[in-house]
Amino acid sequence: MGFPQTPSSHPYPPSLQLKLYQSFIFSVPILFTIILFLLFYLFYLKRRRNTNISPPQLHPRTIDEATVLTLPVEVGLKRELREKLPTIIFEEELKERDSQCCVCLGDFEIEEQLHQIPSCKHMFHVECIHHWLRSNTTCPLCRASILTEKHQPL
Repeated sequence: MGFPQTPSSHPYPPSLQLKLYQSFIFSVPILFTIILFLLFYLFYLKRRRNTNISPPQLHPRTIDEATVLTLPVEVGLKRELREKLPTIIFEEELKERDSQCCVCLGDFEIEEQLHQIPSCKHMFHVECIHHWLRSNTTCPLCRASILTEKHQPL
């Protein structure tokens, strides 16, 4: 009254089958972990490459004249145009309108010389706006064009 005995149809003995099954159960999580670590490593390399491609964030108030002279070719405004920006003296009345340079995030000090963008009237530290205008032709805050009509390219 039991189940009929059928001959085993497996070509391997049960002890070897058990060892193969245990090896499979053990190797699958290890393989999954290796693949997971490989994906994390590739993600890390991609992020690292992207940060190396983007230009470094320089704080203009900390660079010296030797660093400025070794920067690549200027693609922004010419030196003459940068120096023609109106210079204003920061006073108490201006503190209500603008009190911080948006390039370096430093506060303006009373009696400090600042450059003002003619089209939008935003104010910046002299070194900060010069550094910005080496590679841009717009206001760092509102992106208004710095170029006047006679200096615009055709």
